Parts: sequence; structure tokens; C-alpha cells
Amino acid sequence: MVRLQEDAMDFSEEVPHSDLLIVRGTEPYNAEPSAAALVEFPITPEDLIYCRNHSPVLDLDESTYTVDILGLEGPRSFTVEELRTNFPRVEVVAALQCAGNRRKEMDEVKKVKGVLWNDGVIANCRWAGVRVRDILEVAGIDFSSLNGWHVCFTSNITPCQDDRDYGASVPLTTVMDPDGDVLLAYDMNDEPLSPDHGYPLRVVVPGFLGARWVKWVDTISISPDESPNFYQQRDYKVLPEEVDTSEKAEAAWGKTPSLTTLPINSVIGSVTRLGADSDALRIKGYAIANGDVQISSVEVSIDDGATWTPAKITYQEGRWSWTLWEAHLKDVPSEGVVYSRATDRLGRRQEREGQWNFRGVAYNPWGRGSWGPLGLPQADSDGDLPAHNSSEFIMKLSSVAIALASLYAQASAAPAASSVPQPATVLTCGYPTVPFLRAWSKSVTDHFFTTNQTEMDAFLANGYVAQGIAAYILPSDTQAPTAVPLFRLYSSKSGDHYYTANTTNRDEVLSRGNYVSDGIAGYVYADQECGTVPFYRIYNHTIGDNFFTTDQAEIYDFVDQLGYTDLGVTAYVNPQ
Repeated sequence: MVRLQEDAMDFSEEVPHSDLLIVRGTEPYNAEPSAAALVEFPITPEDLIYCRNHSPVLDLDESTYTVDILGLEGPRSFTVEELRTNFPRVEVVAALQCAGNRRKEMDEVKKVKGVLWNDGVIANCRWAGVRVRDILEVAGIDFSSLNGWHVCFTSNITPCQDDRDYGASVPLTTVMDPDGDVLLAYDMNDEPLSPDHGYPLRVVVPGFLGARWVKWVDTISISPDESPNFYQQRDYKVLPEEVDTSEKAEAAWGKTPSLTTLPINSVIGSVTRLGADSDALRIKGYAIANGDVQISSVEVSIDDGATWTPAKITYQEGRWSWTLWEAHLKDVPSEGVVYSRATDRLGRRQEREGQWNFRGVAYNPWGRGSWGPLGLPQADSDGDLPAHNSSEFIMKLSSVAIALASLYAQASAAPAASSVPQPATVLTCGYPTVPFLRAWSKSVTDHFFTTNQTEMDAFLANGYVAQGIAAYILPSDTQAPTAVPLFRLYSSKSGDHYYTANTTNRDEVLSRGNYVSDGIAGYVYADQECGTVPFYRIYNHTIGDNFFTTDQAEIYDFVDQLGYTDLGVTAYVNPQ
């Protein structure tokens, strides 16, 4: 056991954290991704795994780190190297879920106490380490005579918000169950644990809430009683509904059982239109069952639960993983609300309403999503475009942004910032055109287009990456009689640039107040003539990005792989 901080929490040596998470608190650091990002990955990437902390996050030294086993016959200590080399390595895929998942929704019903998590405090990972059962047996613990005892896990590294250390416990029978898969983990997703997720050692208790998966664990003991720690005895409990103040909770903590498993749940991660038609949707989400009983089915409804459509389960692995699912709906109205509900293999079904409780834990009403009218940049559930406050981070962490970066890297087609093609003259209907330059920003998740090289250089200096020439269009001083202006609009809230040649569409977008006019980008054609080709628009609601291209293959990639919606032809331009 190594205690690095004695008297009070010290955040001066806090480790760096992923910049792809929505920060809910800084000291201690608490952050989550969006469900839209999560549901794109069966195994959750490191940068999209939520962070739940009650103390500073420190970078510990594995070479001096030990875990102490306090058995009935005296203590035993093991180094991380001893655990790696002297015990069988065990791997298990298991979902880690915070008890406060969806707390923000519960708070909207009635105020609760705690971090207002959305629906992203869940992760599905491949864990590897040593069975705690094996360690206890080597330490000489005879569990056969210890009926009703508990295994207590403690991290003594640093003081916490509400106690001098962090502790939790699970029943000894759970730990000693050969099929229970309770681990002392040192690897996650085939890599060593990071400080954010428990390096060098953390507890993995599949099927239990995340509060029992103690990070930076350095002490394991057995006891006839549960852990006396604050986070076992005075937190993470479903208090009676009449308990709605901290004062009332004082008398209820000791009478309320500690949470072990969480109830069946499903969440809608994304709702995306399919193709240019307005009547088809793709809905993606996740579901998780109670304990080791897997999900058997997920259904969706767009008529307030009157009828339900089965979803397709796209991922499930072993006994402890989450379930990813997808549903395609046709003939939907122009806007609406969609609900999801899950059923497990014992026939237990997710109910419409969850149980309110003061601590805001174990909330599991039907999942909910929505969609809006086609053709306009889509707003979120609060009526706003994806925004540059907390939603800016949603855009950054979106799986679409990650996948876009990967797609561009694989293609290796985007020229460097210093190699933007120089202007050239291409004739359209006998009139000279200029290059319509394209750039992309991963941090803003915005595609930007301009004919002005100086303006492009300014964007490149601010982090955009040049992507060559999107097309050739007519300059602002063109004399072409049938050309029409290509209007450019800008949203300071989302950072998105939007282009349209349709005056009615421009006025409608401006009337919503999220965009302002940003001038005329150049001139294009409203109809196909003189060898011009379609300039297509596709849109991704998750990251709020409007993208334009003449390349049909690029459209296929963005729609099929990245969840964009094909919204048809914006104008006609000269090809690349």
C-alpha cells in the first residue's frame, strides 16, 4: 500500500484526460461521452470511456505498487509483476455502468442530488487480470466456513470527497463463484490500464454497478460486514421516494440496502434519416440487462407505445456485455418522438417510468429520441443546434468525428496545408470559374468551402486541414446570365458553415435564428447545363456538419459508414 496524499485532496498532479468527453466536474474530474458516439463501437475506445471520480487522478508507479491481502492468517502482499507472472491471466468482456446513468432525466422529473449525468456513463470493455478468487485462495482464505461474509476493496492512495479513502464490498460468494469473473484487472482493451481507469490495478465485478469496481485498489480484506466506507453505506442506494432532502436521508441510509446490480435499461443513441427520402429512419442504441441475464429483444415505438417494432441486435458478447441494437423505420412523419424498451431472457421488460429517488441512481424509463423536419440543419432536443458549450464536446467526441479522421487518414488523399492547389481557370458555359477550396476541422467538426485563398489560409492557421478542390464555381463578378448565387451561412453556436442556392431555403434557415448570413460564396447553376455535375449536400445531425461534394463514392462512404443523410442536389458545378 502506498498513500500519496494524507490530509486533503490535492489536484496539482492531476493527469491529462481525454478531450473527447463532456466534462461534468473538474475537481474531481467527471466526464462522459455522448450515447451517439458510444453506440458506434461494440468495444468502447479508451477516449470514449467515461470518468467517474471522488478524488484526484494520479499517475502511480507500478514498480513500487503492491496490493495487500488481509486474510485471517495474516497479511500477504503482491506486486503487479507477481500478479502478471504467477497467476493465470483471465479475460472477460463486461459492461461498466455508473449507477447515476441518466440522472439528468430523473432530475427533470424532480430534483436529485449528484452529478447530472446524461446517458453516456457506460462502457463495454475487454478486461484482463487475475481472478480475485485465485488470490484469496493463495492467501489461505477458506471461504467454505465464511457464509454471509464480504470481500472489501479499498484504495488508500488519496483522500476522497466524503471519506479518507475509497472503499466498497461485494458478497464473498460472488467473488468465489467460479463463473463470477471477478477480477483484479491490469489490462483494458488489450492495453495496460490508464490512470483514468485504475492503473495499475482495478477491481472488475461484472454485473455490478460501477461503484463496486474500485480503481487503484491496494487493499483487499474479508469481513462479516459490508465495507464501512461512505460510498458503500451512505451513497449509491435507492432511498424511498418520500426521502427528498439530505436531512431525511440521514435516517434512511442505514435502513436501505446497498445497490449491487442495476435494472434493465435501453437508451437511444442516434436517430438518422436514411437517404434523401423523408420517411425513413435508422435508430441506434444500447441496452443492458440486470446481472448476468442478457437482453433478448429491443423494440421501438413512434406512437407513444401503442405499437412496437422489433429492433435488430447487432452486438452481444458473453454473459456480461452490453447489447447494441439498430432499427429501421419507414413511412414516418416529418418529425416525432421514438421510444425504446428492452426485454431480458427471463421476460423482464423495461417499464415506461423509472423510480425517482433522492440520490438519482438506477433510473431506467423507456429510452427516448426524436427527429425533425428534413432539409434544415437539425436542432437537438432542446431546440438548439449542436452548440459550442457542453454540446461542443458532444460534437468532438462523436463517433462520426472519430471515423471521419480515420477515413481521411486511410485515404491519404488530403493535401497538406501548404499544398492547397493554386487557382486555375476552367470554363463553364464559356465563362471562367475558380476553385472552390475545401477544408476540414476535427475539433469543430466543420467542412469549410471558399474561393478565397487568403481566407482559406486564415482557416488553415486556425486548425483546419486543407482537402483540395471540391469543385469549380463561378466567381462573384461573373457575367453568366443563368448563374445563381451560392449563399453562405454561418452558425457561431455550432461552428458550422452552410451553403445553399435556394433563396427560400436560405430565408427559412435564417428565420430560425441559429445561422447568420455570411455573404455569397460564388455562383453556380440551378439546373444542369454546359457539362456541370450535381453538387450534393449531406448532413450529420450528431455533429452538426453540412458537407458538400460532387463525388458519389464519397457520399456512399459518409452515408454508409458515418451516419450522414443524403439530402440531394444543392446546385450544379464544374467537376474537379
